[in-house]
Amino acid sequence: HVYEESPEIHKRESAPEGYSIFHQHRQSKKGGGIALIHRDDIKIKAMKTDASKFTTCEIMLMKITNIAKGITLAVVYRPPSSSIPNFITEMNDLISSSTLGKRFIICGDLNCPGPAKTKGLVNIELQHLIEEHSLHQHVHVPTSRTKNILDHIFTCEGQNIVDSVAVHNASLADHYLITCKITESLT
Repeated sequence: HVYEESPEIHKRESAPEGYSIFHQHRQSKKGGGIALIHRDDIKIKAMKTDASKFTTCEIMLMKITNIAKGITLAVVYRPPSSSIPNFITEMNDLISSSTLGKRFIICGDLNCPGPAKTKGLVNIELQHLIEEHSLHQHVHVPTSRTKNILDHIFTCEGQNIVDSVAVHNASLADHYLITCKITESLT
């Protein structure tokens, strides 16, 4: 049975040739977790994360180690059932702390859609967080079959470290695949 084999086999099979998966298993439940698929030439190192500070989401913090100025990546998943106001508080605390540094990318499935029966909008509390921290939202089109923007890529306004953001309906799940390029030169 394929599913009885090591999860490492499935991770290797999930990444296209020339790419690697950086994955963090769920701590409280069986299965799942969060992952980042990246080109093999981008070197990623896990950062220690105090999970007790994040009760509304799963988060994985990493550093890109082969970029001269360094970039911190925060990959986030917020389950739809968790409190949006509490999640916004946790994200505010993360951004306000020194954990991310000055150059960072926050990406993932934040599940903060706009008002009911709207399309292509984000939750007003998330919009306030974006504005308060002068974040640049790189995803501007719906990222799910519901036609809402649930998946995001944020950087600090004025930092041109991400471009070529694209949303692909890969028919793999109810969310679409989001890809981007990091503009920094690798060392």
